[in-house]
Amino acid sequence: MNQNLKSEDIDFVLSDVDPEHYFITRNGEEIKSMQDMADRLSQMDEETFNHHANEEKNDFSNWIQDVVKDRELAQEIKDKGKTEAADEIASKVKRLNKVKEHLKVIEDHEKKAFDELENTVKSKGRNPIHDYVYGIIIGTVTGLLLGSLL
Repeated sequence: MNQNLKSEDIDFVLSDVDPEHYFITRNGEEIKSMQDMADRLSQMDEETFNHHANEEKNDFSNWIQDVVKDRELAQEIKDKGKTEAADEIASKVKRLNKVKEHLKVIEDHEKKAFDELENTVKSKGRNPIHDYVYGIIIGTVTGLLLGSLL
């Protein structure tokens, strides 16, 4: 997984795609997101799956690569069967949701620390020692939280 991932990158991968980019199965079902694809694949009949994924092509992998822009996952599922592909996609969605939660915690901590620093500067004037200490604290907390994700 990309270590420079941002919240907006995760939101893009996890959100519903624009209607013109929905994956339409041969029986007319619309797949709008990665979670939707994982759910639908696990329930899809073999005939429909094999229509979209066979020796000549893998429409699911192509959609993930071209629409969702996740080349890594697209490669991972390219030669997988229905259940394995559904499991890989569901696992990726779960990991991305977990990373998104951790990024939110980090952003909240950074905002709180920055607000406290700003209030200190406003109330007491700028103090380089406080700036240094807050910088160390923010860096340490961010490093620990990011380290736990990788």
